[in-house]
Amino acid sequence: MDAQTLRRMVSYPAEFRERLLVDTDAGPQPLDDVLDDWQRRDFTALDAGWRRVAGQATTSGYTRAWLERPRGHSKTSDIAVSVTWALCFSTRRLVGIAAAADREQGRLLRDAISRLVALNPWLGQTLDVQ
Repeated sequence: MDAQTLRRMVSYPAEFRERLLVDTDAGPQPLDDVLDDWQRRDFTALDAGWRRVAGQATTSGYTRAWLERPRGHSKTSDIAVSVTWALCFSTRRLVGIAAAADREQGRLLRDAISRLVALNPWLGQTLDVQ
């Protein structure tokens, strides 16, 4: 990963998603290539809010969001992508809470982030998933 690309990913979560490999039934693929239109709209709607969380100045964006999706519609995986971007590129220390019905469900987010780090070794230079 070159320095210029990393600089663009800091300011543009969409740039991060374009380069992020995710696990698919056909093997690792760039997330941007496999997103459905509704996922892209959700990510775009939340990008400015995530930038604000990461300490970046923005003039728009939500500070709270509620995404309701049916089972199997990438809730955990998409949250993992956004959280991973924020953890990697925040200019300040972050503290967050992920609510789950039980420990097993709670581990799903950690495991999704861990898969992203495994598929994108450059993330491992910043993140230590525990």
